[in-house]
Amino acid sequence: KKYPFFQTPPQNKNIVNSYWLYTFIILESAPFTRDEFSSFLNENQIETRPTFYLISEMPPYKKYLKSKNLSNSYLVSKNGISLPSSVALIDEEVDHICNVIDQFISKIK
Repeated sequence: KKYPFFQTPPQNKNIVNSYWLYTFIILESAPFTRDEFSSFLNENQIETRPTFYLISEMPPYKKYLKSKNLSNSYLVSKNGISLPSSVALIDEEVDHICNVIDQFISKIK
């Protein structure tokens, strides 16, 4: 399903994505935070992972920051989340993940 709160990876007819890691962004306009979403999934036995922190925010690298406009990087760092992905995921597990996301969205509507 498509939800207006998520920016999912783009699909292109000329590119096949392996989805080694399924990462998407929770939009700023969403009525919930990434951490609220992640907590709900975790309570339902679905482990998630936030996207990586900006390297320019890490103390040893702050002095190397050259760009002043990192708005997209900040957005991804703050709002990006990865769902479980594995070649070992079975259909029932994928269905469970989708159903729990549906439950979360239904609660906030």
